[in-house]
Amino acid sequence: DFSEPEPDRQSGHLALQVMYQDTVVQFRKIEIKRLPPVAPTSFATQRTAADSQRIAALPAEHQVEEVRKELMRLNPKFNGVVTPKIENDAVTEISINTDEVENIAPIRALTKLVYFDCRGTYPNKGKLSDLSPLREMKISRIDCSSTQVGDLRPLSGLPLTYLHFNHNPVSDLAP
Repeated sequence: DFSEPEPDRQSGHLALQVMYQDTVVQFRKIEIKRLPPVAPTSFATQRTAADSQRIAALPAEHQVEEVRKELMRLNPKFNGVVTPKIENDAVTEISINTDEVENIAPIRALTKLVYFDCRGTYPNKGKLSDLSPLREMKISRIDCSSTQVGDLRPLSGLPLTYLHFNHNPVSDLAP
């Protein structure tokens, strides 16, 4: 615990997590400073970015479970059903029904993903409209049929060999 007598200072807790039992940590001086304000982002975005890194380091089966939990947290009506394909301890494919999914940001944690099936139920019942979390991933096959996806620009730069988007409001195929 730390506290400062000055009225503009806050008190709180300082935590240190040691990953290995035989690790010894020594401190000469600890200084608590107020950090400068961070550009405004949503709490969900901040948490998802941090969780993506943590999840990506887990074994494949645990990655699937953590992504499922995060999808449910960000999309409270999502039923939690995910269908993965795991090869050589890597999640290479995943399918989710997007009838109750709007935020797919947790998928970013699946760094070896090749195929992402994020279809809605026919016709056009999928609530997903934003594919920007897939930017800069290595996905080569995507099926986002029967969703509200109308903008394919976030997919430019992906090594796509297959893109299925029937029953979508896509009006422009330009990158």
